[in-house]
Amino acid sequence: MNARVRSWIWLATRGLFVTPCGVAAQQASGGDARQAVERLLAQAVERRFAGQVLVVQDGETILHEGYGLADPDSDITVGTQTVFAIGSVTKQFTRAAILKLEEDGFLSTDDPIARFMEGLPRDKREITIEQLMTMRAGFHEYHDDTGDHQPMTRDEAVERIKSQKLLFEPGTQRAYSNSGFTLLAVIVEKAAGTAF
Repeated sequence: MNARVRSWIWLATRGLFVTPCGVAAQQASGGDARQAVERLLAQAVERRFAGQVLVVQDGETILHEGYGLADPDSDITVGTQTVFAIGSVTKQFTRAAILKLEEDGFLSTDDPIARFMEGLPRDKREITIEQLMTMRAGFHEYHDDTGDHQPMTRDEAVERIKSQKLLFEPGTQRAYSNSGFTLLAVIVEKAAGTAF
């Protein structure tokens, strides 16, 4: 995937077309709302927008379509099943899930991660969920050999992270960490009792 397509995807995930579409849909109803949104999206595609759009009004899906080209070099269009790499946007969903679980009483961000993970080495047992969320746990940025794109199971990822030598004593510094958010996703699954 080239950088130009990746930037379109980022724009789509940033919601730049959500507000106009949302306003258009609010000002119309049913088929009128769909037509209003489709007009706006047709204009966006002319400006090289590419992405998936889902519009729900009053609990009813009025539009679910792909727009633009997923790969301009081979004229592959975006469909409703097109997979996009949204990168670290997933961290916001993970953070929201943790906070919702805290609100519902399933965990506290002050809990040590050892509450949800067995076999942690001594230097990691007191790391808190909050330290993972704020990237102050001392974990490395990645836990794979290729910079975040190496296929591995959840259990393999956890074992790699558990074996990392911490960059600093938890809570004393901050370092961007995909590894920490991988552990948060595991905590979401364990606390909620469902796949994340």
